[in-house]
Amino acid sequence: MRETILLVDDDLFLLEIMKTVLEAGTGAQILSFNQPEEAYSEVIRRNGDIQFIITDFHMPGLSGLELLMRIAKTYPGIPACIASGDSEQVREKTSLYPILDKGSTSFITSLVQLANELLDEKRKPGFEFHGHEHKHPSRQRMLVF
Repeated sequence: MRETILLVDDDLFLLEIMKTVLEAGTGAQILSFNQPEEAYSEVIRRNGDIQFIITDFHMPGLSGLELLMRIAKTYPGIPACIASGDSEQVREKTSLYPILDKGSTSFITSLVQLANELLDEKRKPGFEFHGHEHKHPSRQRMLVF
């Protein structure tokens, strides 16, 4: 079965670019939403059957961090990262998730690389997600980003 990545960003242009690149780069099904509340509803509808979440930090209404924390209350094992054009400010607010800098020239390649690394790890037995680190029984803790 194909893995599913949830992608959330209020910038429709960037959302479409990230969706296209992630589909091509990971082979995963990409569910994209520009409203955090709609994304949350989709996670509930799928009973948490999402393999990776990528969300913008600054969005109207619910922030990306608030969205991830809400999802984690019901489905705590879903790996996630936050993408932001203001990555330093976001790092000051949370260290729970990897932060990808949208302003970086390597943003898109970093996004695809991180998604593929996490999807590859999730396929291995014994995978556990712990914020910005993931743990596999055959390895020491390894920083994702």
